[in-house]
Amino acid sequence: MMTWHIARRELIAYLTSPFAWVVSAAFLFMNGFFFAIYVGSYAAYSAEAAAYGQEVSVAVEVVQAFVGTCGLLLVLFAPLLTMRSLATEQRDGSLALLLSSPVSSWEIVLGKLAGLVGFWLALFVVGMGYVPLLLSWYGGLQAGPLFSATLGMVLLATFASAVGLAASSLSGSQMMAAVVSWAVLLFLWIVGFLAEFDVPIIKTIGEWLGMASHYDEMAKGLITVTDLSAFVLLGFVFLFVAHQRVESHRWK
Repeated sequence: MMTWHIARRELIAYLTSPFAWVVSAAFLFMNGFFFAIYVGSYAAYSAEAAAYGQEVSVAVEVVQAFVGTCGLLLVLFAPLLTMRSLATEQRDGSLALLLSSPVSSWEIVLGKLAGLVGFWLALFVVGMGYVPLLLSWYGGLQAGPLFSATLGMVLLATFASAVGLAASSLSGSQMMAAVVSWAVLLFLWIVGFLAEFDVPIIKTIGEWLGMASHYDEMAKGLITVTDLSAFVLLGFVFLFVAHQRVESHRWK
């Protein structure tokens, strides 16, 4: 029960934070900019292809390209939203006060994660709701690829929030938390290139840790157990790190 109280407090804190609104506005502006570019390119390609009796897929030309760009932007902007999650409370001493109440460390971590995810969902629905509406209306987009791409974005936002929570729990400095979160997320975003190596262990590491490849598969409309497991298991690892760090403050 306390988890939802913490999540509600966290969500309200983000909704009333000018900094969160500035970050969100920049994130949405850049997404809108690239969406307009991809739609414009799709319109040009489809008109040219129609002249030759061919058809251009909106799922390939717009959805995959836009969702891929949105994923990278999310990785870049997420640390700015998550850096204050636990760092600020460690700095001003409110974490110790929270730990003195009848609330477990898992409730604190999961509550903050739920608040962050709730903010991301509100951002996607309110700020990016026009994307599926326009594509479905004008491009005849099918529900399957749209659902898979949306699920991929939600999972990536949740995963990035878990990484941010872990980074924020390690230091009372918001800037340090943001830098650590950026470093980890960007590493996990590009490490998938290791899957190209012929060495089995290195190939396996690249396949599992390469979050960009898991995300891109979902952007293509493919939902597999491997991709879902990667998001869930790796996300849990970072949540566990945050939990252990919060728990350690009980004994200080």
